[in-house]
Amino acid sequence: PINNIIWHKHIPFKISFFIWRALKGKLPTNETLQSLGRDIVDCYCCYNKGKDDINHILLTGNFAN
Repeated sequence: PINNIIWHKHIPFKISFFIWRALKGKLPTNETLQSLGRDIVDCYCCYNKGKDDINHILLTGNFAN
């Protein structure tokens, strides 16, 4: 059912693709990059080290507000 909402003809493809990647946990956040062996970087919206996760970016961070 969620696929019918995300992949709707009135939603631009790049928005649908971004939402799909966010729901699957495939965005390049500190969590995913660290699992690939990369170093943790500062959050670009508020410069807190290690705070760059999907919830912070889309819900609680300065950029989201």
